Amino acid sequence: MVRANAGTIAWARSATEVRANADRGLISALFGVEGGHALLPGTDDELVDHLRIFYARGARYLTLTWSIASPIGGSSGDDSSNRGLTDVGRRIIDEMERLGMMVDVSHVSDPLFWDVIRYARKPVIASHSSSRALADVPRNLSDPMLQAIARNGGTVCVNYGPGFLDRDYFEREQAVWTRVRALGLPPAESWRRVRAEVAQLPPVPLSRLVDHIDHVAHVAGIDHVCLGSDFDGIPSGPAGLEDVSKLPALVAALRARGYSSTDLAKILGGNVLRVLASNEPR
Repeated sequence: MVRANAGTIAWARSATEVRANADRGLISALFGVEGGHALLPGTDDELVDHLRIFYARGARYLTLTWSIASPIGGSSGDDSSNRGLTDVGRRIIDEMERLGMMVDVSHVSDPLFWDVIRYARKPVIASHSSSRALADVPRNLSDPMLQAIARNGGTVCVNYGPGFLDRDYFEREQAVWTRVRALGLPPAESWRRVRAEVAQLPPVPLSRLVDHIDHVAHVAGIDHVCLGSDFDGIPSGPAGLEDVSKLPALVAALRARGYSSTDLAKILGGNVLRVLASNEPR
């Protein structure tokens, strides 16, 4: 994709490369791995070796779990939600911090979150998580979690998914997934069916996303909030932010809430670049 659009987008492996691309008028693409299960199969030593391979290929963050558990610990999305950080998980975090790879705590179980916050020596990122105080769903972060990430020096990127912005929408969306899964369709067809059905649900307004960004900014601080669209993982976006071309509408809504240009620079990428740079080898 990068090669086919060389005049628009460029690969980046560091905060410096992101800024250099921006100076040339280019969008940066960064490579991450969503879910520590991607390190499987293998022994503990082999899992660490696989992490090094991902880093060598350009990965600069690893989401410790996905909707399923991983060798690192439990997930918020399955029956492993009571599991914390494993011994090999500590080894993997050690190696990530040595290499310069951000630890991503989106999707993790609550016990894993707190174990990681206590164990990590470098700032972490929550790449696509919204506020549990505003939408009480397992994937979101509680206020104490937001404050803990701020103390760690990390940042929380708010998810655009309506199911993470509004509890009622979450329940309706989960009912759609339950119905579609019961049909036993191939994954691609299931995804198309879910998208079609979810499109019929009452939309969540863009203002609700701004509420979540606002909440994280007030609880964690303006230096610890960012954007985590999850456009490749959610079946729909809030009304008025259906795809990336509508991003100016979000910026305008944030300006209307009183955010300054300095604040917006942090939310729109500055905070992520700070955490990325903080993780890079010295």
